[in-house]
Amino acid sequence: ACHDPHGSNNPLVLKKYFPSEFYKPYATENYAMCLDCHNKDDIKDHGGRLLTNLQQLLVDNPRQHGPVASGDCSACHNPHGYDNFRLLNQEYPANFYSPFELKNYALCFECHDAAAFTEKETDGATEFRNGKRNLHYVHVNRSVKGRTCRACHEPHASKNDKHIVESIPFGKWNIPIK
Repeated sequence: ACHDPHGSNNPLVLKKYFPSEFYKPYATENYAMCLDCHNKDDIKDHGGRLLTNLQQLLVDNPRQHGPVASGDCSACHNPHGYDNFRLLNQEYPANFYSPFELKNYALCFECHDAAAFTEKETDGATEFRNGKRNLHYVHVNRSVKGRTCRACHEPHASKNDKHIVESIPFGKWNIPIK
């Protein structure tokens, strides 16, 4: 889907290189290749779950995660495959609720400080706290029903600071986050 070894003059024998005006601001050709497919509303994963139209997500949400903002999908994903969830380069839980173990968040901790999730009390490891009580620790660091990062954060782009989602699922409800 991405390479044409018999007919491409593009770098890495890619089929396309910055195929449309939308991609021009972004730095890498792999970003253009990713969005050339991930710009549709009907793409499903191997389990039949509908994937997000990433191009539309990026158009609608100006606050982009660092690798996305720099056009580097491969900072987190390996398009050639891994056994990890969503072709991620490192471990990250596939489920919304997941027991907390440092190794399960290896992807996140390549860039983010694990102290925000391992310290019960802090006055600096995270801004998500009540006094010194670390609320990341309260919600994530659990052996049962620990919430993954994506429970509250959109990993690609959001309208909100810190990539906070607009609402979180709670049973049959979606609770708005303010």
